[in-house]
Amino acid sequence: VHPSLLPRWRGAAPLPWSIIAGDEQTGVCIMQLDEGMDTGPILARHEIDLVPGTTCGELHDLLAAKGAEMLVDVVDRIHTIHPVPQEPEEAATHARKIQKQDGKLDFSKPARELFNLIHGLSPVPGAFFEHKGINFKVLKADLIDPEGEEQDIIKPPEGIEESEWLVPGRILDNKLTMMCGDGKCVRPVTVQKPGKRAMETKDFLNGNPLKRGTLLAEKIEE
Repeated sequence: VHPSLLPRWRGAAPLPWSIIAGDEQTGVCIMQLDEGMDTGPILARHEIDLVPGTTCGELHDLLAAKGAEMLVDVVDRIHTIHPVPQEPEEAATHARKIQKQDGKLDFSKPARELFNLIHGLSPVPGAFFEHKGINFKVLKADLIDPEGEEQDIIKPPEGIEESEWLVPGRILDNKLTMMCGDGKCVRPVTVQKPGKRAMETKDFLNGNPLKRGTLLAEKIEE
């Protein structure tokens, strides 16, 4: 049982990478083993739409249940199933193992990219931002377009130039809305401090006052 639409995302971590990449569809395959890594012929395949904002944990549970159901069916029909080779081979991608540092939020990148990263690494290992030496995990988030209904958040405080205010990593309001590199924002919905339980942002901010105007690290230092 392999939780991707082979040959896309062969390897150790197909679930997070399908979300991080922004795939519109994913699924689960039952395949025969061969000498390669996830290169065997397909015995059964099921596709689903990947809804933006789905976490890796949610996708895991969904595809695990479907995969188990498919495996029982394949075993029952094994003598009548004709294996289908994976193709096209040029569509193959590799889902390498996720490292903790993959979760570092780089606010110089587009908001959609960070949104996908947050949900692709939730609940573990978790995407995170750093402030005063502490890594705070973001487990769910919303995408915010400040050119839409929330234009007020991009207005700088009196005495501050807009060019100085609207920089990646700036917290723009008291809801923890974070400016990203493309001028759009991510707003954490669920946050977790080390050693603490995950909680909604409004509850998190009661004990961890990250105020409007706080500037988080814009980008990762190489």
